[in-house]
Amino acid sequence: MLCASLHPTRREMPCAKKMARMGALMSGLGLLLFGALSEATAAEVLEPEPIDEESYTESFVAFMDAPDGTYFKVQLGISNVGPGDRKGACRVLLAKEGTAAWSKEAVVDADWDYARGVLRIGKCRASIVGDAKDANHANHANHGKTKGEGEGGLRVEGEIVGRAFILNLREKPRRERVMRVVAGTRFYESDVMIPWASADLVMTRTSDNQVLVKTQGTGYADHSRSTTYPADTAQRWIRFRALNEPPDGRQLVLVREPKTGGVEGWVWADAGRKPVTRMRVAVRGAKHAPQVRALIDGEGGPWRVTSKTLLFRHAPLENRGVLGSLVGVAVGNPVTYTYRAVLETKRGKPVTGLLEMAISDE
Repeated sequence: MLCASLHPTRREMPCAKKMARMGALMSGLGLLLFGALSEATAAEVLEPEPIDEESYTESFVAFMDAPDGTYFKVQLGISNVGPGDRKGACRVLLAKEGTAAWSKEAVVDADWDYARGVLRIGKCRASIVGDAKDANHANHANHGKTKGEGEGGLRVEGEIVGRAFILNLREKPRRERVMRVVAGTRFYESDVMIPWASADLVMTRTSDNQVLVKTQGTGYADHSRSTTYPADTAQRWIRFRALNEPPDGRQLVLVREPKTGGVEGWVWADAGRKPVTRMRVAVRGAKHAPQVRALIDGEGGPWRVTSKTLLFRHAPLENRGVLGSLVGVAVGNPVTYTYRAVLETKRGKPVTGLLEMAISDE
């Protein structure tokens, strides 16, 4: 009945095939749009917590920003959205100013598992490496200080569309709750796992093992868990991360604009997280390549974040044809822009970093 209601006049595509395509699209959407237990041990940090809710989505994200301009992001996710439950996906993005971004994703059915600190989804996996006995020793106030490689950290590795990658973040991850949103019976919660840590990336071509990228920088990792759709959580998110700065210049910013008005969020600097009380966002320019300026106020503020160069525009429902349109009726057209950007304050010098503006329905 569902297939007939989607295209009652079309007969060239069997019902099962249409349902499979819809399931893949919905799974990918659920896993890629929501891009979180508070004091978990290292063995639990990467352990998913699936629930039976149809809109359940859980995501683990790690990325590295390098002084040479290389930005690499990997996302592992699990979702019940669409036909079937507990489907997995792996998505990677490699971007550098002046070159075309490389973004690939692989959605699998139930080909994922977790055991002993290792989360595997298809050919991608995240693991806790090094000495596990000091898993809870360091707190986030000390993240980013020089540490020996023997103390281990977080490793995310895999193969996707002809390339293999290994990303190391040299700090023990832990979950620190930074936001929880409740919309009726649904929720969205987010944890920072590593606010900043030294990192390195190697990417090779699988056919001949040729090294395509080899660089070092600073990494970040987080975790989210949700049963909401994008518009239920916020009409817009602003995320800024200045990682490649001296310790007193590092900044993390997370602010959401609920559709009901107001803002919620924080600015995290060397002294810890401070709440945000107000934000005004100006968006100007081309529709698919706008420039953004966010004026943020709160304890320790004000701050001004200004986009400089657009690195990537992620619109998971566009160019998906009729199926994308059908899903869009329920969830809108979510789009995320990633930029090189600058954060300015009344005190101190400007800092450079990465800005993400996520819009629930563009």
